[in-house]
Amino acid sequence: MNQIVLGKMGICEKVINTFFTFLSMLALLGCTSTKSALEDGDAPKDAASVVRFFAESNANPDWRARKISIIRNAPMELTISNEAFLDERDVTRARVIEAVGGFAIAIEFTSHGLMALNMETSTLRGRRVAIYARWNEKKVAVERWLAAPIISRPIETGVIAFTPDCTREEADLFVLGLNQVAIKLENQEKPKKKKKNSEEDKDFDRFQPKKK
Repeated sequence: MNQIVLGKMGICEKVINTFFTFLSMLALLGCTSTKSALEDGDAPKDAASVVRFFAESNANPDWRARKISIIRNAPMELTISNEAFLDERDVTRARVIEAVGGFAIAIEFTSHGLMALNMETSTLRGRRVAIYARWNEKKVAVERWLAAPIISRPIETGVIAFTPDCTREEADLFVLGLNQVAIKLENQEKPKKKKKNSEEDKDFDRFQPKKK
């Protein structure tokens, strides 16, 4: 599946970099988020998700690196570091967003995650970041290498957006679980419950036909 962040040189790179920066900023502002197929009330209790980011490695597979197969409809082998440089503990918010030709996932990080992402991608120009994910679907754990975008420039916004190797429903479940982790770790505020008999409800009730 084609990735949003590509590493071509010249004019093509500038165009893609501009689009990526624009997409990242929109994700930060929350302007491009799409309505999830899952409402808050539909959230399964075991929805917590895992995400790990691994840098592509030039090392031969040994205790420092390993080979993986990624992207199911066009499998490719990739050598990555054994240690993830970023994970779900630094996620503040995740969203499914509109993208060219479909949808993408945007993940926003804490200040610590922002620095880690910036530092790592500063050394990865022209190489890939492999993104591992695990989420729960009907009480069954699903794990997959979701993407391996090529890094064409350092990511300085603290937001990474990518086209995932999954369905939109799977993306919704994955994002839901990440946000639950962020709330549990207090990286994200817990959604406020709507008060019963609020002023909005009272105003609405005024226009309802009275029962006889």
